[in-house]
Amino acid sequence: MKRTCLLLLTLFLTLSAYTQKNINNYKYVVVPKSYDFLGEPDKYRLNSLSQFLFEKYGFTAIMEGDEYPEDLQKNGCLALYSNVEKDGGLFLTKLKVVLKDCKKDIVYESKLGQSREKKYVVAYNKALRDAFVSIDMLQYAYEPLPEDNKSDSEEVKQLKAEIKQLKEDKSKPINNTVNVDIATTTQVAKEAAPSKTTDSALVYQAKLNSNGVFSYDVFTNGEKAFTLLYTGKEDIYMIKDKNAVVYKLNGNWVKAEQLNTGDLQVKVIDLKF
Repeated sequence: MKRTCLLLLTLFLTLSAYTQKNINNYKYVVVPKSYDFLGEPDKYRLNSLSQFLFEKYGFTAIMEGDEYPEDLQKNGCLALYSNVEKDGGLFLTKLKVVLKDCKKDIVYESKLGQSREKKYVVAYNKALRDAFVSIDMLQYAYEPLPEDNKSDSEEVKQLKAEIKQLKEDKSKPINNTVNVDIATTTQVAKEAAPSKTTDSALVYQAKLNSNGVFSYDVFTNGEKAFTLLYTGKEDIYMIKDKNAVVYKLNGNWVKAEQLNTGDLQVKVIDLKF
């Protein structure tokens, strides 16, 4: 089990170096109901205009709060998350379009769209359309990433193969030195899957954030313990601001963390979504 966790951590670090998405690899774009610089939903119909322009230039645009397609519900990293930001200007209205991924990393920023109109409703409309000229020039066309990413290095392919083998080989017992994180420090027995937690175990309750990036705040005993970030892979999450992952193995949720000492700490946790 420790070997599996170490391989997972290594795989995540390696994948971050080798896996690069471009605009065409995102299936959807999510448009917020309101922009911060306006302060109310769809003021001047700017959000509706954003959705319209994304659709015009080939994107499948979804307004925040609307029902998401089933695949987007399962994998929030299929979408880009858009925003419009206002730049300061005394006589010019300047707007730019920003696209971020599910981890809030900026994927693309448009040019600054400008307008000299004095009426806000006209100025914002023209400036936004001007900014979307950059979006038009992207010539977006959805290109899904293949299940077996051909850009993977031989090292990544080997790591994937080893993890798959370890998960499928039920005959290998789990190392009995792995501690279970359940109020006590009882050890996991030598069997193919960790023993079930007891009523006295700590329960970790995950609640979906409302920020539209498919992350979960995890609480125990009423206090926030950590935040999970969806990786795009089923039942595998990264812990925000830590060199750690949470994943499901043999029906149990496992938390693996690289400590400051360099040691790998592996714990089975009672996690509920």
